[in-house]
Amino acid sequence: MTEGVRSGTIMWAELIADSFRRPRLAARRLYALDPPAGEIWLAMAMVACLETVALHAALAMMPAELAALFGGAEMHPLLTVLEQLVALMLAALVTERVGALFGGRGTLKRAAAAVLWVSFVSAAFPVLAVLATMVSPVLAGLLALAAAGWMLWAFASFVAELHGFQRLAPVMFGVVATWVVLVVGLSMLFAILGLTPQEGA
Repeated sequence: MTEGVRSGTIMWAELIADSFRRPRLAARRLYALDPPAGEIWLAMAMVACLETVALHAALAMMPAELAALFGGAEMHPLLTVLEQLVALMLAALVTERVGALFGGRGTLKRAAAAVLWVSFVSAAFPVLAVLATMVSPVLAGLLALAAAGWMLWAFASFVAELHGFQRLAPVMFGVVATWVVLVVGLSMLFAILGLTPQEGA
């Protein structure tokens, strides 16, 4: 049993390392695992909790004024978990649907696996960014740029493998364009529904 745990630990460690060095290979290895749908849902809840812990830990490490600027005082952990869970589910659905519009053959389960894995690997970035800020704002800025660049490259690589796309550049453009459309669309929806923050409230 100990040998099995050790082998599993090595496998996951190698998968994390490949996600930073060779994300398309990491994607193929992840999809080959083909976990059951029940495990995908469990992993989604776990990643939502992990992202919430990382976010609140980062806010707790910030100066109070900066944390307030990010709305830390109004954030309730349970509500944050639910928001993260909805965001993960929406990201998985959009990843599968948009890819299908361009001839992709990926499934929703694999799209969810891609979203969850990249989210899991990048969950520590907010905490690292705050720690870097304590050392040097310039270092923090460089780390933020590197993290954003890796997330775009890695997620596009996972999406390309998911849908069978050969060229990565169009996929990267599609990821950015889809994200912009979603942000603008949701902002307009919230404004129409009156859910935007009110000045002086």
